[in-house]
Amino acid sequence: MFEFSMGLNVLTGMTRQHTHTHTHTHTGTKKGGWGGILKQNIQGTYVQQMRCASCGFEKQREPENFQYRFVNVDGLNTLQEGLADMVKWDQLEGYRCDKCSSRGTTSKREIPNFLSDSLFFCLKRFDWDWNTGERTKLNSRFEFPHDLDMRPFVQVDKKDKIEDERAYFEFELSGVIVHLGGPASGHYYSYAKSDDEDGEWYELNDSMTTSFDSEKIKEECFGGTLFLIVTLSFIHSNTNIRTPTLEH
Repeated sequence: MFEFSMGLNVLTGMTRQHTHTHTHTHTGTKKGGWGGILKQNIQGTYVQQMRCASCGFEKQREPENFQYRFVNVDGLNTLQEGLADMVKWDQLEGYRCDKCSSRGTTSKREIPNFLSDSLFFCLKRFDWDWNTGERTKLNSRFEFPHDLDMRPFVQVDKKDKIEDERAYFEFELSGVIVHLGGPASGHYYSYAKSDDEDGEWYELNDSMTTSFDSEKIKEECFGGTLFLIVTLSFIHSNTNIRTPTLEH
């Protein structure tokens, strides 16, 4: 699977990009069976973290699973800016600290702590106008790379072992879903990269499959026009890569 879209939002996916093997031993996921294969390929985990401004006490909840992550587009220009916004600390007022019992400012965020071999980002291109009571879509230009380094947007648990950080954190673009139309209706089609050695790109539009020049992605998929909305996906580039070894 190269990419898919969820509801009215735009999705992007990536796969890890290096052909040599890598191993990541993750302590929080069970091993074995089809469930283990799915988790290694399309299911990551994220954690919720909180930090007290008064005493510095930090706590972290148990990891939760995800198959895709929503990324804000409004007011942002690139996927990297959207990912930074996704993992930024938000401020809570009046939250009682478990350690010092003060009710002051507490910082809170959600951040991935385990990456599967495929990453799917759902771009939040659709919004709601509370003044008009109508759904709207954001057509602003939003750039994304062919190669994505996830190091700034992940916090790996100290207990986890990553033998090859470059192989684990670096991904390449594998698919894009485009939405043509308005906020209430439209047509979806996609661009996908073949997993063959030549890595050719194709346009998949209903029953039509045609070759596509990936150099045109920036003009076809970044947005900035009235009708164009995009979905992106990133994955490992070669199927010979061994997925992370997960242990309970």
